[in-house]
Amino acid sequence: MKKMRMVVVLFLVLFSLAGCGKGTDSKEQTKTEDWPDTVDYAVHNIATDGKKVIYEKDQALQFMNLQSGESTVFCTQPNCSHKVLEDGSTSSCAALPPAGSNNLGTLGLHGDTVFECYDSEEMNQMVVYKAKVGSSGRRKFAVIPYGIEAMTPSYCIGDKMYLVGKQVNTHEDGSTDEEAMILALDLNTGKAEVLSQIHKHPESCSITAMNIQGDHLYYLYTCMKDGMDYDQFMKLSPEEAANAFSNTLYDLDYKTKEEREMSEIDLTKYDYLGQYDGNIYLKKDDKKIVTYNEQSKEEKEIVSVKGKEQIDYSTCYETGSMVFSVLSGEKEIFYYYDQKEQKETKLGEEPQHYTLLPNTIIGDSVLLQERETDGKGNYIYGDITMVPLSSYKDGTFTKGE
Repeated sequence: MKKMRMVVVLFLVLFSLAGCGKGTDSKEQTKTEDWPDTVDYAVHNIATDGKKVIYEKDQALQFMNLQSGESTVFCTQPNCSHKVLEDGSTSSCAALPPAGSNNLGTLGLHGDTVFECYDSEEMNQMVVYKAKVGSSGRRKFAVIPYGIEAMTPSYCIGDKMYLVGKQVNTHEDGSTDEEAMILALDLNTGKAEVLSQIHKHPESCSITAMNIQGDHLYYLYTCMKDGMDYDQFMKLSPEEAANAFSNTLYDLDYKTKEEREMSEIDLTKYDYLGQYDGNIYLKKDDKKIVTYNEQSKEEKEIVSVKGKEQIDYSTCYETGSMVFSVLSGEKEIFYYYDQKEQKETKLGEEPQHYTLLPNTIIGDSVLLQERETDGKGNYIYGDITMVPLSSYKDGTFTKGE
């Protein structure tokens, strides 16, 4: 079971690169609470509401004001080093993981309050901490009897945080099964409730994408196909491995809890990218991006490539923009598609030593984070910078412009 879960987790990391993030149009920032604050941990630990960003650098949380461009460590304690000590402890630094917790699972950004969700050392349990921007410390806010799925976006809307929970059940005969569900955390009381149905699978399952439009929460449930075991999976080619998973899209009204399976979308033929303004965005055969209108039931092609070119990275934002990349030989070229204007703009290659963040387009700027390698194949992430789309040419820009 542990082997199988490791393989599935690795696959889901790759799968979630085609998931959903969130950008915020600068013209619509007057009511921040109307926009879902999104975290996408397929690549980064980052939360944004379009005006500010919380992100990780050297294991420590950082706070950045997107309007001023100023970035500071998320701890105001005097004489704090903001580093893990030699004995492995983090002292009382508010920017580092608290004692007794495992890796950071997800973040919630609600006004000037940050909610940090960690997998507990106890199995099937997460601990939520609460801290104010500019404060000197955090406090334990809630203990929730579910683990956390760190590869899927989470949202803060109103006084609720919507996130993906998971559970591993061990039975007397030694067999296990997994459960996945949508949770709603009350940001006033700290109480959590299961919002969706509880999905159960004998091998491994997860909710790999989540997208909110109005009162509707759309999520993608992914599990291993029946009859697949670890030995079989390891013998598959990358293309065959992708087909070893079953995907189902659900529409959940998060206010009434009414839920339905969207069986009209055949996800054996498409990759789900996200939704905007009544349209579902789908990638088809790595050659096309199409929309499916929920009312008219019509499919419309909006992006296509020819020859040996392939559409690779693609992510659809709730506020009307989409970023995708096209592979041509060894080159990867990024594009920005404005869903409101139905206009495509070439961004170019990723700049050297930087990466485009999952929450790439905010207003009229592109969001980048410094990225280096440690010599062992692991990425080390640094500061975030915003670059106007007008000055981002073929992957080059002037820092601080």
